Amino acid sequence: MSLVRRPNVRLHEARGARGSHISSHRWRRPSPPLWPPILFACHSPNPPLRKFFSLMTYDFSNPHNPGPNAPMKWIQIVLQLLLGTSANRTQSLAPKILLGIDFYGNDFSLSRDAGGGAIIGRDYLALLEKHRPELQWDKNSGEHFFFYTDNKDIRHAVFYPSSKSISLRSEEARSRGCGISIWEIGQGLDYFFYLL
Repeated sequence: MSLVRRPNVRLHEARGARGSHISSHRWRRPSPPLWPPILFACHSPNPPLRKFFSLMTYDFSNPHNPGPNAPMKWIQIVLQLLLGTSANRTQSLAPKILLGIDFYGNDFSLSRDAGGGAIIGRDYLALLEKHRPELQWDKNSGEHFFFYTDNKDIRHAVFYPSSKSISLRSEEARSRGCGISIWEIGQGLDYFFYLL
């Protein structure tokens, strides 16, 4: 047993299941060749000490490319590429995958000097109270959003999870036999927990 593996075995035995994150948000077009190490880790007869992998499907957009945080089509594409179409592969790999669901949102400036970033529940509620915006549903991304104009006359787009968006993502994970992971507990609205 290697020196690196031995301490990890002790940690695993002492603390229980260990997991790793799979980052998908860096690719606009995910590429299966990037994933063989993950598939090896899940199917190897002597797998690394990982019981699950948290698939981070959020952070799809950023201040330079504002939009939804975790579009449903993106989630479906990433899961399809990872799980494939083989029933055997899906059945053996899916239980080891935790679909990452965001409990935070983004407030993007729509000016030429693009800016903005993550917001948590209290920020979201403050924006709703101050601006009284009309919530809109984007059926393509499966996310709620709204627009507002700040005191410097700069227009913003805010994307934030809702009961509907969380339910859609939870159902997608369930339908594929995956679990879920949350980023990050405590950042969302209290009622989010009742949806899980």
